[in-house]
This record gives sequence, structure tokens and C-alpha cells, in this order.
Amino acid sequence: MSPQSEKKKVLASGFVVKKPRGQSWTSKFAPGSWKRRYLELTKIVGGNVSGPQFMLTYYTNSDKKSSKGSVALGKDSVCTKPVFGPAFDKLEINADKKGAHLLHVTGNTYLNNEPNREDGFTFEVEDAKAVKYWYNLISDAITVATTAMKQETMDVHDRMAERVRFATADGQEMVWNEQLGYFVPNELGGDTAAAPQEAEAKNKLVRKFSIFQEWNHTDIKVWQHPIFADLFADMLLAPASGQASGSSKVAVLRSSLEFMVDVIGIMQGEQTPFVSKDCVEKSKRAFARGVEIAHQLPYGESDAGRMKSFLELLVRLIGKLEDAEMAVLPSGWMPMDGAVHHLLFIARRVNGTTFSLTICNTGNGLQYHPQRMDPSTTEMKHSMSITMGGIPEARLKDGMFWCMVYRLLVYPSNSNGPEPLYGRLLPYLNDQPLLANVTEETLLDAAWRRMPKGGDVTCAQCCLVAFGEVFAMAAGKPTAARDIPAIVSWMGCKMVLNELDVEVPLERSSALLIREAVKELGNQAGERVGLPDSVLSPEQGEAMLETIQSLEDALQQAVRTGGVTQQPPLEANPDLLRTNACQFPLFGRLRRDADLDTMAGEPATPPILLPMELTLVPDSVQNYEEVAQVLRHACHLLTLLGNQKHLVKNTYCLRVALVQHLFTQVLPLPLPLNHPEREQRCFWASAPIRYADQADMLRHLNLLQRHYVAAALSLEVTRSFDGVRIVTMGCIVAVADALLRKVAFDYPSPLSQHYAGVAMGPVNPYGVHMGNFAPASERLRFHQPEMQLALTQVLDYFIQSAPVIPHEHLLFSFDETMEFKQDCAAQALLDQLCLQARAGLSSLPRCFTSEGQSSMS
Repeated sequence: MSPQSEKKKVLASGFVVKKPRGQSWTSKFAPGSWKRRYLELTKIVGGNVSGPQFMLTYYTNSDKKSSKGSVALGKDSVCTKPVFGPAFDKLEINADKKGAHLLHVTGNTYLNNEPNREDGFTFEVEDAKAVKYWYNLISDAITVATTAMKQETMDVHDRMAERVRFATADGQEMVWNEQLGYFVPNELGGDTAAAPQEAEAKNKLVRKFSIFQEWNHTDIKVWQHPIFADLFADMLLAPASGQASGSSKVAVLRSSLEFMVDVIGIMQGEQTPFVSKDCVEKSKRAFARGVEIAHQLPYGESDAGRMKSFLELLVRLIGKLEDAEMAVLPSGWMPMDGAVHHLLFIARRVNGTTFSLTICNTGNGLQYHPQRMDPSTTEMKHSMSITMGGIPEARLKDGMFWCMVYRLLVYPSNSNGPEPLYGRLLPYLNDQPLLANVTEETLLDAAWRRMPKGGDVTCAQCCLVAFGEVFAMAAGKPTAARDIPAIVSWMGCKMVLNELDVEVPLERSSALLIREAVKELGNQAGERVGLPDSVLSPEQGEAMLETIQSLEDALQQAVRTGGVTQQPPLEANPDLLRTNACQFPLFGRLRRDADLDTMAGEPATPPILLPMELTLVPDSVQNYEEVAQVLRHACHLLTLLGNQKHLVKNTYCLRVALVQHLFTQVLPLPLPLNHPEREQRCFWASAPIRYADQADMLRHLNLLQRHYVAAALSLEVTRSFDGVRIVTMGCIVAVADALLRKVAFDYPSPLSQHYAGVAMGPVNPYGVHMGNFAPASERLRFHQPEMQLALTQVLDYFIQSAPVIPHEHLLFSFDETMEFKQDCAAQALLDQLCLQARAGLSSLPRCFTSEGQSSMS
């Protein structure tokens, strides 16, 4: 279709005071100064659907004779509400415009094939209602244009799930927009389908109760907004059954941030301030930055261009923070079903090049936060914020880090959730696990809260937690965060008192909600006012009490006759009694006149549980007597655990842990046979030993390894546990080898003499064949450092002892052969023992398996 066949339809028009900014817009709209112009928003009907659909045009006067220029609105356009602070500096707006009703629009312009975010203009309108009007229309136009560019064949009618149309007095056709939650001019045309009264009634109803509605809408009262219910009447809300949809939760997050900005604004006007004015200003600037970020965040759009522009804005905002300044950064994740979960970051420049980052969360992800049980109510409470300190500036300004964080929110995926954020991304900032930032001091100062019963659908509770942390950091008093619920309740009641009209009857539901807010204020004030760690003095407590009394008086006048929350009194009227309500002819079947306890039989004899004192195993040993004692204690404890496994839970785990602790941390491991200082420093070679102690220890080592094998083979094997049980058995073998090699001073054992190679005659020492122990240990996984240390000592003992022991004298070389043949080490050792005992040599295999012990005794 040619441009001549295109038609333009006016959507909105009116006089504004505008100021262009940027090179391309300045060339279109003259130099960057404030001038009164006639602004018109039009839609192109017909033509190429993929081209620009909406245009902003300036005229000198309303007669539209002299056009100053027009700019297309497309997918790279943005409409924002500038807030006094960094946004004013960025947009080059003078400070005298503070408090003015401003909007800023960037056009669909490009520089070097990239969206030019610097081009745009700021315009001022007469009141907040006009700001809302223009902002909704321009934002909706950008949304429609973006959708049309992504899908050329899409009909905008399909975006409106429930359409209600009516014609205004001047002929303008209005249509219900489900996404935005209010009526907009119908730029598509169509037949009028409903009467204005019906449409206006529905519009009023949805404006009042829809969570799509933004904060500070001129048509709703503060107590009618869901934010108010989430903050002050959470106990009355039904448990949340699921997450809100993506579009609604995005809108309510922005609204909750704006609500906090309004609360701080009321705090600034208090005659008796809680803290310094600088503290309140810092808090307000932090949330104003959060509002700006929330408006620019491309939720779930999977748009790399928008993502890049947003990250540039975010990094630039963090870099401009001065010392002790903060910024609230909305974040979270979005799965494929669009159920957004929000959390808030608080970035703070501590000093110079050091930052801190606070994570605030009120829902999924709290499993990564500290929690404790309230001793008075037995209710689990959470510390919903964690502060990470000592973050270098380079890391917090790392665009790749923020790209990975916001990818969870911009690119929907079922793998998005708390684990990538808490488990991998956040520990990168200061090179330590997240919970390593939690100390005893921070836990003492923490504000412990229960999880919101209503699910925090509006994200207001999360903003409340963030406000507490911002306020505490700005005030320099960590416990000040505990005062924020009382302060916000107070400011909320002041908002209600300011908007409540006693001449207009108040619905009972609204009155119930307001009374709940009053109760919340009373509870919070009673808990915090006057405490040593509170910023609320008794003077503020009296002011809160005055607010409560004033609001109660106003409620009494505004509520319609009949009360609010009380039920009507019961009437004691005998005529209303029904005799059949007291007659139960079949109730006798439920009677039990006989004693049924005798039918239960004799009570079972309760089992006797013998105590198992695991502390009998000490942390260290000093001599052979203590070794023998600890081995006897360990065997006795393992026997008790095995015999009482029907009374004690997890006995297999306890048995494995006991033996592992004994051989890896209590008993010292031997030094290699060729170690130069073995006779002086090795525990098993430096002191003399009695035969009785040696035999007793070897016997108990045999019992312990049997207990350990039985318990270890009864547990599910994981890669880490497989390494633990292999190393523990290696430690047992090393201790047994060193103990058997020790020759007693009172009665030398022939086995010890021949095994150590000190018997009479030309003999060599014997040892244990390692097999594949060393190569297999290379792939073992350990989660405890003592296991790695024990493995190193065991390998060192056997590998360094190998040159002292001939290869043909290595016992248990089952990797080479399983046969008991003529030239094996076992037969050679038994030959030597039989020769010394003058025993027969016909049954050596039976002696090796302990079946022929009588011949060796």
C-alpha cells in the first residue's frame, strides 16, 4: 500500500510545555528550551503494518497549520516519568522543575544502526491526571507498535480479552484495554457495544480492585489499593495459591516502589523527625532510582537490544553513586509460564571503590536466608535480607554479571529460579558463599519476619523489607530496620486520614481494612516505641496515638449505621426455638457404658535403651594404653548401636561415622619404614610395647573393621562416600601393618619377628600389597580436608615402604593371582613360622585361613 493510501487518526491532543533533547530531536523541534506547543498523538491506519504505526507531532497552535515536526514511536521508544534526582541530571532538567508533572519520551531514532537513547524530549502537563492520561496512551502505543513489528499479522483486537466500548459526548470512541486495566480511545474503530453507564460502572469497579492499576491513580483511595491490604491486613488474606502473572506483577512492583517514595515524602513533612533529613533524602533517592530502573526493565521480552540498553543504564547508575548513596534494583526470575518472582537488591557505595549489596526476598528463595523459631509462638521466622560487604567496584559494575542476573528475568525459562542466583552468581561478588556474610552480630541486629500469608502479590512486603534496610544503612543504625513497619503503618494511616471523607458513607469492607491498619499500627508502635535500639521516641508514640484516635473518630462518622465488624446481638426469643433440634433418637448407638480399657490387654513392656556415650572416644591418644582403651570403647559402642538399631535411628550412619572419626582424626597414622626419623617421631615405632597390649589391639582392629564393613555396605553408595570408606579401610590396614611389625619387649611374637624381618636367620620383612589402591585414589571425591590428608599419609606409608620390602614378600597380591601356590608370599611366611614352631607343612592353606590353628598354637 502506498503512502498516499495511508490515513491518520488522532488519538490524543492538547497543549504542553516541551523541551527537546538530543541532536536529532533538537534539529526537529528547535533548540532545547521550554516552549508551549500543541501535541498530537496519531495512529497510521493502513499502509505497511511492519512500519511505524504511531506518530507524535508538534504544532505551534491548535489550528495545526504549522507543523514543527513528527517522530515515529516504535519498539525502541521509551516513555518514563522523571523523578527529581539522577533522572533530572541525566535529562538536563533544571531543579526548578522539581514537583512538576513531567513525562519524557524517546523516539524511534538510531545512531550508527543502534537505538539512540539520548534523543527525546520532556514535556510538562497541568496535573497528575494528565500525566497518567498521556503516559498510558504513549506506553500503549509503544507496546502495540512493538507487538506489530514482532508479528505483522497480529490483530490488535486479540490483545483485548474483554472489550467494552462506548462513545463519549464529543464522539470519541473508548475501548476497554485488559492489559492496562482502564479505557483508552479506540484507535481501531468499530461499533459501539455498550452503554456509557454500564462501561463507566465496570471501569470504576476495575479501577478500584484490579491489581493492574498503578499507584496514585486519581480515581481510587489509598485503602482501596491492593498494596494497602498486603501491607496492613496480611493476616486477613487467604493463603496465596500461586504467583501473579507477569504483566500484573510487573505493574504492582512499580506501584509498590512508588508507594514507598510517597511514604518517605510524608516522613519529610513530619514536624518531629525520627532521624536526620539527610537520612530521609537518601532513602527517597534510593527508591526513586528503583522506580526508574523498574520502568526500563524489559521483563520477559527476550530482546537483546533492550537488554543491552538496560544494562548500560544500570551500570551507569551504579557508577554514579556517591559515598553512602544507595539504589534499589528490582530483580527476580521468570519461568516459561510467566509467573514472575520479584526480589530487590540494594546497591550501596560504602567508600571509594568498595560496595555492598543487600538481597531482599519475601518468597521463593528464603531457603537460602537465615531462619529461626520464634520462642513465644513457635512460628518460623526469616531474616529476609542478607548484606554482602567488601565488594570491589569493578565487580558490581561488571555488565556481564548483571547480564547473567537479569537474564533470569528477561529470558523466561523453566530453569530460572533461586539456585542460579543464590548458589552461583551472588557468591562471585565477594568470593565467598552467601551465608558466610551472615555473622552473629548481623543475626542479633536482624529484623525477623514471618512469611507473608497472602503471598505478597503486590511485592509491597518486599519493598517494606528493602525500605527497612535502606533506612537502617542511611541512619547508620542496623536495628532501625525493625522500626520501619511501625513508621510505614503510621504514614499509611496518615494517608487514609487525609483522604477519608466523613460525609461519604464508607463500605464495611473498607472500614474493616482501615481498622486492621489501625490495629497494625498500635501493635507495631507498642513493640518499638521507647526501646533503646529504636529511633521512635515517646514523642513519636504520642503522635501515633493521636493519629489512631483521629482515624477512629473519622471512621465512626463515615461508617454507615449498623456497625462495621460486629455481628448483631443474638435475640433470646423462645418462639424461635425448635424442639427437633434437641432430639437425637439414634444417639444411643454412640454410648459406651462399659469400660473398654480392659479389652486392650496387658501393656507391652517398654524396651530398655542403654545409653551410648560416643564421647568415650577421645579426640587424641598419647600412648599404647590409651589406644587399647579407645579401641575397646569403640567396639563396645558399635555393638550397642548394632543391637539397638530398632530403638535408635540411623545407626548405620553413626557406626560409619564413629569408625571414620577414630581412624582419620584420633589414631595417628604411621611413618614409612625408611623414614629417617621413624624411631623418634613415629607413634607406632618410638615406644616399647607389651605383648598383651599388642594382641588386644590387633584383636579389636579385626572387630572394628568387621563392624565397619557391615555398616558401610548397608548404606547407599555415593561418589564421596565411596572415597570415605576406601580411605578408612586403608587407614585400618596401615595401623594394623605398623602394629604387627612392632616386636614386644616382654614376649616377642614369632609372627611379629618374621613379619618385621628381625627373626633369626636370613629373613626379609613382609608387607601388604597395595594393588590398584594408588591409581584408584586419583578419582576419589572428598568433602572433608581430613580425608584428603589421611589418603596422603596412607599412600606415603605404603609407597615409601616398598623399597624396603622385596616384591615376592608382599602379601595379598590378589591382583596378580588368587592361588595359594609354592612361591607366594603367604606360603613363604607360613613356612618360616612352621619351621620355628616345628609344625608340619602339610596344611599351610588351612593355617592361612585360620582353619588349622591348632597346629600353630
